[in-house]
Amino acid sequence: MLSKIEAPMCINVVRLRDYLLAPDEVVLFDWLLVKQAYVFHFKPFYYSQRRVESETRIARRRFETMVRQFKDQGWLWSEVRQKGPEQGPVRHYAVDYRRLRECLDQIVRYDSPTYEAYKTYLEQVEPMAVAAQQKNEGSAFRDAAAEVQALEEQMQKVYQDCVERYNGGAFTEKIPSRRKLHTQIPFCHAHRVLMQRLLLSYNQYSILAAFTHYCKGVLLEHYQPNNIVGYFLTCNQVTGDFPVVAECLNAFNLYHYMRPNV
Repeated sequence: MLSKIEAPMCINVVRLRDYLLAPDEVVLFDWLLVKQAYVFHFKPFYYSQRRVESETRIARRRFETMVRQFKDQGWLWSEVRQKGPEQGPVRHYAVDYRRLRECLDQIVRYDSPTYEAYKTYLEQVEPMAVAAQQKNEGSAFRDAAAEVQALEEQMQKVYQDCVERYNGGAFTEKIPSRRKLHTQIPFCHAHRVLMQRLLLSYNQYSILAAFTHYCKGVLLEHYQPNNIVGYFLTCNQVTGDFPVVAECLNAFNLYHYMRPNV
């Protein structure tokens, strides 16, 4: 049945002009959709970097930039995992067709024939992708948005707990004269994008451990950020590292190693 559905891939210069992507981004975009649907039949898949470069002619650094861009748009899940005990790491991929349909206007011009063609195509293949993923629950595919939402909720709880402990004098030798308010900390879209990226480097427990130490530092004014969440999620755009998270996690580990009963 899939063979009867026309896929509006970019096959000519006229259609290329309908895209809001650079030409090499269009190549990778079409490559991902072709592999996901017609080669791996909507199941999460892995591909070696050498094969990706051979088939797309996209260099590694540029490729990593584009993958990060597609992940930030929310429709692509991808992470590097160990293929086997005696094999090296390899990148895994999964396309979320529902989110791709929601952000299609960021990829193709809204008023173009290609947009309408893709809209129809995605409406047809989305149920097939959902059915395939339901049969493959043990796969590498994860709902990144759900993970970010869960992390956000846990970070709110950590902050509220730290405020409670601070007001009770747990962080100081006596109860402070000026108590902190039990207000929520605000999260925005940019924060959630960074949290999604952070979850590729640290598990939720490690992130919350680092955030616990960070919140204590904020309440004691060891850290004085203009934005509580934003400063914690400071990301080096060159290396992709999260220096504040790393510093706080290291301090948390040292503190609890030295004081095992705390």
